[in-house]
Amino acid sequence: MCGISGIIGKNENKVEKYFQKMINSMNHRGPDYSSKYSYKNVHMGHNRLSIIDTSDRGNQPFENSDGILSFNGEIYNYKKLKRKYLKDIEFNSTSDTEVLFHMLNVMGVEVAIKLLKGMFAFSYFDKRSSRLYLCRDKLGIKPLFWTENKDSVGWSSEIKGLLEVFNPEIDHLRTIFSYAAYPDAYRNQTLFKNISILEPGTFIEIDKHFKIITREYYSVLDDLDIDYYHELKSMSTSKIEKYFDNLLNESVQSMLMSDVPFGSFVSGGLDSNLITSIAKNYNNDLKLFSSNVIGQHSEIEYAKFLSKEIGLELFISNFDRADFFENFAKCTYHYEVPILCHPNSIPFSKISSLAMEQ
Repeated sequence: MCGISGIIGKNENKVEKYFQKMINSMNHRGPDYSSKYSYKNVHMGHNRLSIIDTSDRGNQPFENSDGILSFNGEIYNYKKLKRKYLKDIEFNSTSDTEVLFHMLNVMGVEVAIKLLKGMFAFSYFDKRSSRLYLCRDKLGIKPLFWTENKDSVGWSSEIKGLLEVFNPEIDHLRTIFSYAAYPDAYRNQTLFKNISILEPGTFIEIDKHFKIITREYYSVLDDLDIDYYHELKSMSTSKIEKYFDNLLNESVQSMLMSDVPFGSFVSGGLDSNLITSIAKNYNNDLKLFSSNVIGQHSEIEYAKFLSKEIGLELFISNFDRADFFENFAKCTYHYEVPILCHPNSIPFSKISSLAMEQ
């Protein structure tokens, strides 16, 4: 998890004055390095959590004569993209960020973004066309918020980054109704006036005249393929099972990209146990973490069973009612909406603290 932020403004001096506040508000997202880069009226910031290429060569924002990039996420197919499309590029790091940077410089956003497999949110400024792009992954796994006023457009991985500069008002009516509408599942709205969530599978283009265009580059309907459906339907059960097994293994393996130790959160349920068991085949140094929600709904015995079966150490975080109330305010601060749809984020927060200690 990293943090990205930025402003593109009509008044360069006014923007510069407040920008550092945006970066400072998200230091918790990137404890390893924090930096900013300014070019004319464009200012990009980055808070880095080092995962791939932990050297300072992976520090952001990335910049050259073509563009500027501030990126949060992981590009799972970055090595394949590098081999196929960037053979003539001289790289300074082994990071997926630099691969993305050159893809954007060489191909442009509209072409490059459709080739990416991963979870991401990034801002990219094309110096050649003076266009800014704000982009989010197909499923909206990584967050990206944005807003505008008469002077500038701002974006940030968290709403609090925008609060530091743009001072938006709370939407009181939306806030009241949020307690019955699962605000943590909103697709494009927030509880603040004029602050929006960039929708999954879309990017925003802002030209030098501050004209803003939102473009959808992916819809789940794009994956509907009647010929592929009939091809699968014609397969035998055993062949389908083998095909699915290969797809699942390839997917899990592609996500085990890290230059730092790996951990897996396991609930004891089918999905986390299955994925962790597969991951163990490719990384035998995994550590397991599970929340023991004390009471009749505890599933910790299933997590212990998994730990024993695959021979990996399990770290347990006990969680009770007192923990819920003790951590509720802190989690709401980071969640930035009332926690209704995903109250399990509170025990997740406690597990994350345990994982940091290992």
